[in-house]
Amino acid sequence: TRVIMLNTSDLYDLTAEEISAGYGGQVNGGNIDGCFISATQLTWLVSLLAANKGESITNTVLLTHPPLDWGTVFKQNNMAQLLEIVRDYNAGNSGSVTAAKGETISYNFSGKNTAPLYLNIHGHLHNLRDREITVDGSGTGIYALGTPNACLGRNSEINDNGSSTVRNTFGDW
Repeated sequence: TRVIMLNTSDLYDLTAEEISAGYGGQVNGGNIDGCFISATQLTWLVSLLAANKGESITNTVLLTHPPLDWGTVFKQNNMAQLLEIVRDYNAGNSGSVTAAKGETISYNFSGKNTAPLYLNIHGHLHNLRDREITVDGSGTGIYALGTPNACLGRNSEINDNGSSTVRNTFGDW
């Protein structure tokens, strides 16, 4: 298994003006509530996935802070482009994406998808729930798993913190 970790707080490529304009998520009192993946990092990922070194890797796990399908939540952060890239990788497709700041990232994964991405381990939804990521109502074959968080006051952004599903801080699920 190949494990790839992305820096989803890759704000170094952003200027103060771009941050104020909403790149990287919402600006809240000067702080950024969100994420950003630079085009540089997406290009690195495309190169890594396309390398197909002939190793005995059979699958890939992707570690991110927000779930892979949160491109609809934070509009200008390249999460939607990331999801498109990994879906095309799994399908062995070629294509290109236009990153949030206008950069074009092209790729060709034909015959190079021998270790498909099957799991996205993420934060934001710290409820240890697993689900298949869907796009337009269709399954992607990529599953998401929210990592548990022992900080009960800030456990899951979509559930009531008083619910039993987010109060499980240990166990065997």
